[in-house]
Amino acid sequence: MCIVMICIPFVCTLLANTFPALVLMLIFSFLCGIASALTSCSVFGLSGIFSGHAPSGIMVGQGIAGLISLLPLILHISLPGDNTDLIGYIFFSFAAIINVLALISLICFRILPYPKHILKTHSLTRNPTTSVNLSQVELLHDTDEPSILVDEEMSDTLETDSEPTIVHDSPNLMEANQILREIGSVAKKLRWWAFSVFFVYALTLTFYPSVILAVPAPKHMFDTEWSSSLWTHIRINIFCVADFVARWCGSCVKRSPSSKTVVALTLARIILAVALLLALWVKWMRNIVFFSIIYFLFSFSNGLLGTIIMSHANEQCRLLPHELGLGGSFMSMIMNVGLSIGCVLAIPLGLITPLQ
Repeated sequence: MCIVMICIPFVCTLLANTFPALVLMLIFSFLCGIASALTSCSVFGLSGIFSGHAPSGIMVGQGIAGLISLLPLILHISLPGDNTDLIGYIFFSFAAIINVLALISLICFRILPYPKHILKTHSLTRNPTTSVNLSQVELLHDTDEPSILVDEEMSDTLETDSEPTIVHDSPNLMEANQILREIGSVAKKLRWWAFSVFFVYALTLTFYPSVILAVPAPKHMFDTEWSSSLWTHIRINIFCVADFVARWCGSCVKRSPSSKTVVALTLARIILAVALLLALWVKWMRNIVFFSIIYFLFSFSNGLLGTIIMSHANEQCRLLPHELGLGGSFMSMIMNVGLSIGCVLAIPLGLITPLQ
């Protein structure tokens, strides 16, 4: 991901407005998406092994990343002249540095005494009960007895006739079946929390930034080209700042609401989303005060609900010790699916929004 971040501004500069640049940017975006999803699932899975509120640190870190993304926008509106190339180099170079620091931090984290102790304890909680003791199977070849020693959970899958019968499932296959059963168990326990985190981020990416940036500026306040550009920056800033503050507040929540409450609050965001959509056509809903309040609540609820869900899902569903890491990875996967679905839904929604 670091290499891609460094290559993006060079490609945009050296191959500007060319088809090869478009192809390379699509490839870079694809690689960044894969790297981001894999990293997210791994980090949330790792945090799930630790205390129940450990994922909140990741959520706050994502909010800080949103604030960092405001840097090029501030530079763009502050520096005179065409500074697009300079801002691009600054932003993507800074992003590459952040990725390197994150990688170094992860490596250091794995070698510290306390994390090593927690990870070792977690590994001991896993009990592969479906695996057959190979030494017991080998013992059968040295005897003529028609008996076979099997694990209790495998006894109903083996048949004993006049000749000993041995199931020749490979250890990898049995381990895969065990993992699938664990995923099914975790998904069943986390189903309402998974629905909530999916809906929160799918709804957000459907409307932000495509619909939000299409809302026209109040003419009496932003009537010049520079002020219209300022209106764009204000809307982006409101979302990033409100989202970060909400994530910080969510990390301070020690007592988690029930899954029914979380689902109800998640569905209530539809009202805010519809109000933002209607602001494209209904003039009075574009009132600066009304729009700012609705937009702030939409942004704040995104960070708050997302942080509460990711931080408390494992705790509320009472996952078994060996399921904690899998629970964190599963919730991260659902969150990334919601982000992807939201991006896809934003395309047709953007086509029906009036051009400003």
